[in-house]
Amino acid sequence: MKMLKKLAALILAATMVLVLFTACGGDTTSTPEAQAEAQMMSTINAKRGSAVQLCNDTELKQEAEKFLDSAVDINTGAWKIYNAIDVHRDDNGIYTAKVVVKNEYTGKLLEEFFKLVNNKDKNVNINAVGKWTKVGVAAKTVKGNMYIAIVVQVNPNA
Repeated sequence: MKMLKKLAALILAATMVLVLFTACGGDTTSTPEAQAEAQMMSTINAKRGSAVQLCNDTELKQEAEKFLDSAVDINTGAWKIYNAIDVHRDDNGIYTAKVVVKNEYTGKLLEEFFKLVNNKDKNVNINAVGKWTKVGVAAKTVKGNMYIAIVVQVNPNA
């Protein structure tokens, strides 16, 4: 009987671990774009430390894809707008920051994101990743160059 209880506990623990690892999962990361998105989400969650881990929010990912399409010409790969940055605040005090960067910063994309947003809008401390409530990441390859768009919602009161 003791052996059966131990086996049941082991199966339960293994199931919980599998659920934990697949909770933020979605598609398999087979494409370079999906791998870049997963890597960026991993970096964001690593920066959050003990804060609740964020998933690539579907709604914000779609917003990131639209922002990326508005910033980069699909036919030429050229920037359509000079600064691919947008920061705004809603009536509830929640900031939404959007940025598109070319994936050439090798591991420093998040720092580049902080720098770009903080230079654009001094009223929001985007570095406080613990106050991020939602995040969406989208990547796209255009003319051999990969671009990554990040959309973050920040609640300064969180």
